[in-house]
Order: sequence, then structure tokens, then C-alpha cells
Amino acid sequence: MSEGQPVVSEGASVQAAAVRGVKLYQLPMFSDHRGSLAVGEFGAFLPFVPQRYFITYQVPGAHVRGEHAHRECAQLLTCVRGGCTVLVDDGVRRETFRLEDPRWGLLVPPMVWAAEYDHTEDSVLVVFASHPYDGEDYVRDYAAFQRMAAEA
Repeated sequence: MSEGQPVVSEGASVQAAAVRGVKLYQLPMFSDHRGSLAVGEFGAFLPFVPQRYFITYQVPGAHVRGEHAHRECAQLLTCVRGGCTVLVDDGVRRETFRLEDPRWGLLVPPMVWAAEYDHTEDSVLVVFASHPYDGEDYVRDYAAFQRMAAEA
């Protein structure tokens, strides 16, 4: 890449997944001799303005994170280093996504079960949440989640 010729991606795009409400966002990317920049504007292109974020890292590859759904909270997951696999499940359909490029963000809406696994040694997963932490918002029992999802 020459110093005078920046590379710009085609822009943002959104792909619906098979699991209800789950979407894969391809974020705009800009790259030149100084490096690359991926952009996501909350409230404009992305679906919510975050009230909280958290980062998982140094997760041993065999361990699973998540394994729950939220009643009200939506989350947008992006792996900014390394990679991990995300399983999403709406009680009827399941799908997996491999996140290993910071240009991609996965929207997990309320009442979708999510689990993150198969982390690379250097993985850094950033999760933006639509709501502040509330322990009562979590559904941690899969059988209970399935009953709730069937009623929705």
C-alpha cells in the first residue's frame, strides 16, 4: 500500500442471521500507511447507544463464556484481537459465528441465548451493552430460556 493511496472499504453493511433478531454488522474500514481504522457509530449505524461495555481476554481456549440470555439488554460483540466463536440460539434456531476481525460486530438482541468459546490465546472480545448491569436481566438456565422463548 503506498503512502498516497488510502484504502476505504465499501462501507457498512448489515446481514440478518437465521437466528431471530441476530445481525452481523460489517463496519466501515479505512486503511493507509498509518494503519487501519474500523468505525461504528452508535445511534446512527449501530442499533443502540451503549450504557456499558466489558472486555473478555486471557480466556483459556477450552473455557466457555456467556451461556445466558438477557430479558431486556441487547449486546454488540466484536473481537478486536485474536478470535472466538459465538453461538446464538433463539430457542428454535442455532447459528455460530467466528469473530476474528474488528471490522465485524455481532448483534445479540434480548432473549437470544449466547455463548462464546474457542478463544485464541490472544483473543480480546469487546461487548457493548444497551443497558447497565442488572443481575435480574440474566436468564442463566437454558431450560427456563427455552420455555420463555416459546412463550414469546
